Amino acid sequence: MSLSCISRYYSSMETVFPTLGPAREFYNVIDPDAGLGVLFAGHERNRPDHRVQTVRDHYLFHYVLEGRGTFGLGKKSWALGPGDGFLLAPGVVGRYAAEPREPWAYAWVGFHGRDAARLLPQVGFDEGRVVLEAPFDGTLAGRMLGLATILETRAPGFSLAAEGQMLLVLADLARLAGTRAKVDMVAKAQALSWAEAAAEFIQTNHHRAIGVEAVAAYVGFHPSHLGRLFRAHYGTSVQAWLARTRIERAKLLLRTTDRPVSEVARSVGYRDYAPFEKRFRALTGASPSAFRKGEFFT
Repeated sequence: MSLSCISRYYSSMETVFPTLGPAREFYNVIDPDAGLGVLFAGHERNRPDHRVQTVRDHYLFHYVLEGRGTFGLGKKSWALGPGDGFLLAPGVVGRYAAEPREPWAYAWVGFHGRDAARLLPQVGFDEGRVVLEAPFDGTLAGRMLGLATILETRAPGFSLAAEGQMLLVLADLARLAGTRAKVDMVAKAQALSWAEAAAEFIQTNHHRAIGVEAVAAYVGFHPSHLGRLFRAHYGTSVQAWLARTRIERAKLLLRTTDRPVSEVARSVGYRDYAPFEKRFRALTGASPSAFRKGEFFT
């Protein structure tokens, strides 16, 4: 069955999976330096007595398509059914078993890479959460089965296709887990504070016509709350930081290029020239044209 056929076939919430049977697993070309590398993917309809206890040196995610079973870590266990999923992290001993009276069918993917630990908290697997409990989702089911098909067919560019499909799987998990993609904070392993994340957003997007509201929306806070955090961290307001970032960039462009002053203004996020010149004078003591002539260098 082609990938497109699988996607259409598993698009309904009421779909059953009559073609799933004994385990089938397919493998990718291994890239040890991958940011997010798919190692293998497969699917299986379990026997009633199917039980697994395993530890891996990579991540392993299962998505339940039909039936029921249990997943356990240490003394904790979860009873799971269609639409649920579970994640086994590297070096962690996990166990899972089919419910004898209604053995489950599931699809799985093994993956690794330096970006995996960065991305997983964004999709709901953080702070010890290793289980997705959600209504069955045909889109995610199709993507999981599609991963196996990509690796099975090995068409030109299949490794890139598998990586792209894996990112879509993670996006589906974020949607199902209800996580908000409001900022890449956890993606940076909590190395940045909220204020630093806002400053980084400004540095990256100062050329756009953004304001305090856009910065606050990025980090997921009310503007006034972000303002208090930002001032406590940097000793100034978000608005002032944004203006200074823009004017510093404008000064560089004026010094090093011959672009018209009006174009420089647009390049640093000002739609109109007048507000740009006013802000430039306030921060440098000179007009942009005078600054370019070298009359004022601050």
